[in-house]
Amino acid sequence: MPLRKIRRREFIAATLAVAAGKGLSNPPDRILLAAAKGTDTAGSVRAAIGALGGIGRFVKPGQQVMLLPNPQGRQKGASTSPELVEEVVRLCLGAGAAKVQVCSIHFSFRWQGTGIDKAVVRAGAEFWTPDSGGDWRTVKVKGARRQKEVRVIAPVLASDVVINMPIAKQHGSTRFTGTLKNLMGVNDGNMGWHQGTAYLVESVVDLASVVHAHLCVVDSTEVLAENGPFGPGRTIKPDTVIAGIDPVAVDAHACTLLGMKPENVSTIAQAAERGLGIMRIEEAASDGTVKKFRASA
Repeated sequence: MPLRKIRRREFIAATLAVAAGKGLSNPPDRILLAAAKGTDTAGSVRAAIGALGGIGRFVKPGQQVMLLPNPQGRQKGASTSPELVEEVVRLCLGAGAAKVQVCSIHFSFRWQGTGIDKAVVRAGAEFWTPDSGGDWRTVKVKGARRQKEVRVIAPVLASDVVINMPIAKQHGSTRFTGTLKNLMGVNDGNMGWHQGTAYLVESVVDLASVVHAHLCVVDSTEVLAENGPFGPGRTIKPDTVIAGIDPVAVDAHACTLLGMKPENVSTIAQAAERGLGIMRIEEAASDGTVKKFRASA
């Protein structure tokens, strides 16, 4: 029997259904992400998550929550904003989370000087780092292009809720880094992935196919526009916080704030092609400071 070509509307519906099955519940009006603009980072966090239905949609009383920020040094625009991390911790605890852990493959010294370490303590969360005696899990990757299995930190699989919290910025190898590439923060053996751009991108997408966040909260307040991911380099200030349930859609919007087109960012295009999310999005509603986006018709 010949294969029937899948219509775009069918693909969108199927993708949303898959997302719902991974804990990314289908939102009202199929809103995939919200972007809040303003100089008050904590206020933008609340506004962006609020536009998706509020933190209570994702975090329930008694649950364990894992946060995955990006600690990449002291240079401006390189690491996730401490204010953003602190506010998300407070929101989760306010929603009744039993425990909030900030986790990463990065050792304790990598957090020093970023401000994130102090923000986590102020807000009442805990750290999980390799030097804290944490556990690891090996996961097989079905349909892998490069990585047939990955070894990841245990909390990303054991937590009730996972919140991916990258900073969106320019990247020297993949051109752009956001939610998809930030997943390398849970993976062991990343150094072996740097065998050229194609190898790195396909490895990132392999990882994204087995590690899923329930919510993505992206720092696009002040970001590196060149010489990423570490800097120093020229920064720009979109003054925006993005919250979303679809990592591909979130990255597709975030990269435009750096003047990029999602179809030209390999991680985004390949993740969409492999059915991990929706790249084509359109604005659904706006109140001036918060914009909501859905899949393009």
